Amino acid sequence: PEYRKYQKILVAYLSQNPSCIQSTIYEKIPELTRDQISYCLYFSDKEGKIGRVKKGRSYELTVR
Repeated sequence: PEYRKYQKILVAYLSQNPSCIQSTIYEKIPELTRDQISYCLYFSDKEGKIGRVKKGRSYELTVR
């Protein structure tokens, strides 16, 4: 799947920045578009690689 290309970048970022909020990650990883990040995070959560917990209007992200 396409999202696996982006998963390594996101996992590496989240490993260094635990408990990051999804709405703030878009500007921190300029090589990926907002849609690519959202797509990857959604499927990574379903797969169990990245945790997403609703926090206000966004999600708190963690590496599982």
